[in-house]
Amino acid sequence: MKSVVVDTHNDTLMKLVNEATLEPEIDIAFETNFHIDLPKMRQGNVDIAYFAAFSEDGSDSKLAQHRICASFNALSQLEMHSFDSFEIYRGRKQLEKALLSDKRVGVRTIEGAYSLTEDNYQYLTRQYAHLGVQAIAPVWNYSNAIGEGTLEAYQDGTKTQGGLTPMGYEFIKEMDKLGIMIDVSHMNEKTFWDVVSTSNEPIIASHSGAYSIKNHIRNLKDDQLIAIQRSGGVVNVVFCRYFLGDENGNLETLLDHIEYISNLIGYEYVGLGSDFDGATMPIGLEDISKVPLIREGLEKRGFKNEMIEAIMGNNNLRLLRHFDQKMNVCQLVEQQCYSIMQEQTSQIVIRVDKSIELNQRHFCIIVDGDPSQAIIHGEEACIRSEKRYENDDRYHLLSILDLDSDTLIFSDVFRFK
Repeated sequence: MKSVVVDTHNDTLMKLVNEATLEPEIDIAFETNFHIDLPKMRQGNVDIAYFAAFSEDGSDSKLAQHRICASFNALSQLEMHSFDSFEIYRGRKQLEKALLSDKRVGVRTIEGAYSLTEDNYQYLTRQYAHLGVQAIAPVWNYSNAIGEGTLEAYQDGTKTQGGLTPMGYEFIKEMDKLGIMIDVSHMNEKTFWDVVSTSNEPIIASHSGAYSIKNHIRNLKDDQLIAIQRSGGVVNVVFCRYFLGDENGNLETLLDHIEYISNLIGYEYVGLGSDFDGATMPIGLEDISKVPLIREGLEKRGFKNEMIEAIMGNNNLRLLRHFDQKMNVCQLVEQQCYSIMQEQTSQIVIRVDKSIELNQRHFCIIVDGDPSQAIIHGEEACIRSEKRYENDDRYHLLSILDLDSDTLIFSDVFRFK
């Protein structure tokens, strides 16, 4: 495979949806005034971008799930309308084909898992993995049911104490099991070290800087950087001007952080995590089209080509390949074998391609981590939920679990109307 450029964090999905309806209203297949759109990605030679579904609704897990699913729906709509130039990541083999076709690739991630609760996290985490979520930052700035964020308080201002919660420890183990990368960029120090002591997999910081250069709550101290390196993970350096320095932060400031971290832990563990469309960019690096300037800057600083290729993308490509061995991702062709409807009875009906045998099989339908019995109608080629659902006009994540093999066979986002 050719050398690739990878950016492990952006907040572009937040800007694609209408704040009131959460329906996609802007198409980044065309030029926009955002930091990221497909023309700018192509101009900047960025092959892979991690698109974060952001939530901060710490007091309302259902609203958080609605926002996360709405963001993923916007990304799916982009793929549907721009399949000749853009695909969502669904595994190593599909990635290789997409890159050989000169397509841009979007990776699903979650920033702030405020949708997860004691009641739903086991099934919902499995659903996220099957949908193709590659990385989850368990917390944003606010604390939640998993652990403490950087502000060490809940959204209502109530202070929290400690790192991971008991549920948080189990959630980290589940992420390891399912092959979802743990993103530590918004954790406070106690939560960070709890994660390091619990996880046996490579850890990433999707968008952080070096605390030794800029004393900022969102940056990582030297011992934290070394811990990520020892896990086999990657520290992806954030572009945010105020995390790197001050209002005068520019490309050279970003390069200072990249060089410092590379010297400390090795260039094999460093990458790029811009925070495009979610932060103020350095002077001279205003959007994703300017990413080639980073390569030029590293060359001027004496970085060899192998080192530059690693930092620009190959280090993160290594992690995608590593976690691909564990992931069970619902492929596009599998999604197309099922169509979701909601009857007037408020039951969910999933029409199934007639090539799929339903008789003598046992299923349950899972909605946002809540499983319910499924009724099989083989002669009608459909699966119907026994449970009735409220028409809440919200997005949900729906999956089919094959009970005989304990395997998810279908996952997709659906809006109850």
